[in-house]
Amino acid sequence: MPKMSVVVPAYNESHTVRDVHAALVEMFRVQLPAWDYEIIYVDDGSRDDTFTHMQALAVSDPRAKILKFANNRNSHMAIKAGYEHSTGDVACFYAADMQDPPELIPQMLRALKSPVEIVWAIREERDDPFFTKLFSRAFWWVVRVVAFPDVPRSGVDMAMIGPLARKCLNQYHERNISLHGLLLHLNLPSTQVPYERKKRQFGTSKWTFDRKLKLMADFLVGHSYIPLRLMSYTGILFAMLGFLFTFIELWLHFVSDEPWSIWMTVLAAILLMGSMQMVMLGILGEYLWRTLDESRKRPEYIVEQAINFPAHKD
Repeated sequence: MPKMSVVVPAYNESHTVRDVHAALVEMFRVQLPAWDYEIIYVDDGSRDDTFTHMQALAVSDPRAKILKFANNRNSHMAIKAGYEHSTGDVACFYAADMQDPPELIPQMLRALKSPVEIVWAIREERDDPFFTKLFSRAFWWVVRVVAFPDVPRSGVDMAMIGPLARKCLNQYHERNISLHGLLLHLNLPSTQVPYERKKRQFGTSKWTFDRKLKLMADFLVGHSYIPLRLMSYTGILFAMLGFLFTFIELWLHFVSDEPWSIWMTVLAAILLMGSMQMVMLGILGEYLWRTLDESRKRPEYIVEQAINFPAHKD
């Protein structure tokens, strides 16, 4: 009997964990009766009683397996940890906010046929706040421009992977990851399944604005050298603008009776170049920090507890 692994990352999702499990179990019972399965819940350092609910699920259903992180790492690392501990023939992840319909999993499974190794769920419509949609569109536009030009304009989200994709993904050991970026970087045969994302019914999104910016930095710095190249181009551009500005000031000074305001010229140049230098130093700092972070060889994540995994003794 074929087996599927479903990874569910959760951070402060005590109000939805049991509903997620019930929905996934019912989906397998009705739509995928020929498949064995395991549901791997990864508690990403929750501060509420999410782990307590997960423990209850593990007691009542041996197919519910639990990984508890010692601290919060982010959902992408939690999904990667789930993949590394999974035993299914195919694997996918499912968000604990339940905005993605469980019925999407059988649709993706039907699309996962040789030679396809990655099936992307593409949001055609999303019932999200305006600024969430705006940031998402801007994010994926930047990704298309600087890293992966073939990414759909609406971006990619939920994914199902085959055995080769999972084997390749598990060879990556980076601390600052974007899971979507790693899967895109594999460049394995892929296909897409469109769907409509529902409105969140419980709780609030844990993807705060600073977390989104961090993810964007991880994505771009981890998969593109273009930000560094843009720094060089920007330096050349502003050098040319500086020469042009100086020429115009000199020309106006000699062809008119107006005095040359040298102090305003100097002030403008200092402010302009100073701000550009700070931006460039910030970009360099992003690359240098990630180089330092990887060179220390610290663990990608620390599992505090593991439940219903044969390799772990609780």
